[in-house]
Amino acid sequence: RFIHEAPLENILVRRRDPRVELSLGEDVTIARKPCYQIVAAYNDGSKVIHCIEKETYLERRIYQYDDAGELVAEMIPSDFEQIDGILFAMTTIRVNPDGESITMTMDSVQSNVGILDTAFSPPQELPEE
Repeated sequence: RFIHEAPLENILVRRRDPRVELSLGEDVTIARKPCYQIVAAYNDGSKVIHCIEKETYLERRIYQYDDAGELVAEMIPSDFEQIDGILFAMTTIRVNPDGESITMTMDSVQSNVGILDTAFSPPQELPEE
């Protein structure tokens, strides 16, 4: 469920997930910009539709549907900022079907940051045969 909802870690980044089938939907226009639709259909019947602007390849909308085909949320990325050559959506608005909205804002982004050794557990020893 987290991967379904995470605008920064979605199936477009992890496209080899065997639980998901990707397909190209019909072209759409969002905010007067022509967009591709990439449909990620999950094994459980749910799907996520990513609308990618044709000119810039920026993700303009993300629509999440449950296994019954009901819209769960619409996410609207905006305020794109280029950091180390990569465009990041610094603001994403999530709109629920009831009209409630949640705004997620990133204050800063760091790239090429190493991971400390303390973040990993030491390997467990194999039992002797």
